Amino acid sequence: MTRRRPLTCLVMILLLIWIPAQPALGLTVREEEVLGRRFRAAMFHQLEFYQDPVLTTYLERVGRSLARKFDNLAYEPTFHLMNDHRLNAFAAPGGVVVITRGLVEKFQSVDELAGVLAHELAHVSERHLADRMEQASKIQWTALAGLVAAALIGAATGSSQAASGIMIGTLAAGQQAGLAYSRIQETEADQVGVRQMSLAGYDPRGSLVALERLKKASDLSRLSAPAYLRTHPEIPARLRFLSAIKDDRAPGAISPNSEDWDWFKARLAAESGDLDWAKDRLGPLADYFKGFTELRGGQNNQAARTLARVYGDAPHRLGVVEAYAEALRRTGGLGRAAALLETSLTVRPNDPSVLLLLGQVYLDQKRFEEAIMRFNEARKVWPFEPQVYRNLSLAYGRSGELSKAHDNLAWSYVLTANRVKALRNFDLALHHARSRTEKERIEKRVEEAQELLPPPVRAN
Repeated sequence: MTRRRPLTCLVMILLLIWIPAQPALGLTVREEEVLGRRFRAAMFHQLEFYQDPVLTTYLERVGRSLARKFDNLAYEPTFHLMNDHRLNAFAAPGGVVVITRGLVEKFQSVDELAGVLAHELAHVSERHLADRMEQASKIQWTALAGLVAAALIGAATGSSQAASGIMIGTLAAGQQAGLAYSRIQETEADQVGVRQMSLAGYDPRGSLVALERLKKASDLSRLSAPAYLRTHPEIPARLRFLSAIKDDRAPGAISPNSEDWDWFKARLAAESGDLDWAKDRLGPLADYFKGFTELRGGQNNQAARTLARVYGDAPHRLGVVEAYAEALRRTGGLGRAAALLETSLTVRPNDPSVLLLLGQVYLDQKRFEEAIMRFNEARKVWPFEPQVYRNLSLAYGRSGELSKAHDNLAWSYVLTANRVKALRNFDLALHHARSRTEKERIEKRVEEAQELLPPPVRAN
């Protein structure tokens, strides 16, 4: 997981990201996409996200099943699970959709998760954020950058007390300027989101249940509303609209991805160290939680025995193959681990969680070309995931291709907004390049990186 930095650093980076974007606020699709890539890199640099490929794959599976039903998405959305206990979700520029662990933990069905993701995707498809920025064009551009940072990140990363000394003025000004979504936009996002949920096969009432659950959490805390409610106003009106929604699916319809929902929650609880989750649970799901917890605690032999039992009972459930294969990998069963993962790929081709682990097993077996092939396949699915490029860097390095090793390591730093380390590794890649063609390719990568990296920090 990435290390959490101070909120002040994040705001400064976001200022650097947005200030050069453009002085006039009419964002084109291309400009918003570049802005989104910069925003995503800043998030990875500053905030803590789950890097467990199984959790990320499931979140993306739900998100993409919804995204396919939107006809007017200008860019491919990406979905990210933030390791934060606060209740929040938001859509950032360029289709970056973020949801926190705290929010997911409140949900009891995949339909509730789909309801929130569909709502955020509706904001993306209708380009509401670009509209709000354009309507706020009378605000000084640098101040607007701070407001966007506050609106999208501040509520998700810290308490109001922690953030107040830094941005309370700009946050208040942002609300007055209309950076928060308008009533019309919230209504539109609800309407569009519910419609696309139904088309994707989910129970559209999940949106209502999710909102009611968050409203209840807010009422019980008697402190402050969850950030998701603060940044998505007009809750009573939204509840009234959603209360009228009916499930028009055929009787007995099963929502997509519902069969893996409990396994997703079990893995998330184990990753988060929530040992109370397994109380009063029995069967393979409880064993999965136990085995994965043992694996995280370094009890590899015990984990292998527990997860072998789970694999025998529920081999096709979310993360079971990956967890068992990882236990085998740690206990010397590399051949068996590779065979399990190779078989899994025939059922789930292009699954990044399987591809990444299989590549790591191949690395352990010194099958470098095959490892590189699998990591490159994962890169095609996850082009914005830093860990994919770090794995590629390691594989190329061990195979003796130092130029490609540094090139991929540099790109992992581009994706986490680390300008110094990115350019340092690009220089090393150029140093180790064996041909003019290879140097030209790297130089083009450097040009692309310069568009995404924050500008250099000037010395006082």
